[in-house]
Amino acid sequence: MNGGAYTDILTAGGSFVSGGYNGVLSTDFGNPLGGRSAWTKSSTGYPAYLTTVVNLPATAAGKSVRLQWHIGTDDSTGSVGQHIDSIVVQDGATNTCVGVTITAPAETQNLTAANKTTYNWSAAATSTRYDVVRGSTAAFPVGPGAGDEVCFGNLLVTSVTDAQVPSAGTGYWYLSRGENTCGNGTYGTRSNGTPRTTTTCP
Repeated sequence: MNGGAYTDILTAGGSFVSGGYNGVLSTDFGNPLGGRSAWTKSSTGYPAYLTTVVNLPATAAGKSVRLQWHIGTDDSTGSVGQHIDSIVVQDGATNTCVGVTITAPAETQNLTAANKTTYNWSAAATSTRYDVVRGSTAAFPVGPGAGDEVCFGNLLVTSVTDAQVPSAGTGYWYLSRGENTCGNGTYGTRSNGTPRTTTTCP
């Protein structure tokens, strides 16, 4: 990720939905990948392709990612290569979920100021990241995109630090929402029951 060192997909925080590793490579026969979890021997249905679905780690959100595959054989029975086909990457914007059906997160709760620059909120069920939008109290109501708003997008933790100081005689408001691969949560509702909306965080 982002030009860093390669690491196994599971070690990096990813998870297999289907078609994952089926064994651990032996350390006894000179395989350079010995001791690692891997696809071993013939896959189910060979010579047909095995379909594998994997969730990338949450830390990959918003970063460039390069994927590579290794093949390792023992010192007596080798193999000439491997076949990989039809790689598809789906981002949260597709609203496509594989595996257990989940929904977009509910509204986040308990946005509070820890000090004059740091804001925290309670984690929302099924959220993998968060957006926080800030605006000026001089430009109520909230959104959509009144020109005064700022987005802190794709946060992987339930806090944000904002060192910006509002103009004299004004203040800032903050809203947070959860996100996952099925969509975005909400920013809650106004006092009249209508949804709060903003175009600042896409």
